[in-house]
Amino acid sequence: MSVPSGQNRFDLVDGLFCKLYDKVQSMGVASLSAEERVVYFTWAALGVLGNGSFQYFFENKLDANATAQSFQEIGLTVTAECFRLAISFLPDEYDSADWNRQLRLLQEHEAS
Repeated sequence: MSVPSGQNRFDLVDGLFCKLYDKVQSMGVASLSAEERVVYFTWAALGVLGNGSFQYFFENKLDANATAQSFQEIGLTVTAECFRLAISFLPDEYDSADWNRQLRLLQEHEAS
């Protein structure tokens, strides 16, 4: 089996992610296998962070704990730790706050 290179490799992973995204939209994240979770959370995080910041990551309501675990599983322990650290900066009220309050909290912490 030949390994695709360059753009073909990107397209392969991105296509897989798109199928997993559709699966999550229809059946929920719990429907993903352990391997699928790794692809789903790492690719989503890379895409969102590539277009923004941790603020953008949290605005999109991505699961930082699951993302950290996914990076940990593929051996990117420093990256996993960055996600854990980002979570630790959020105040306790973050999860229960309404969207506008969450956005203000993110903006405050992004600036600091």
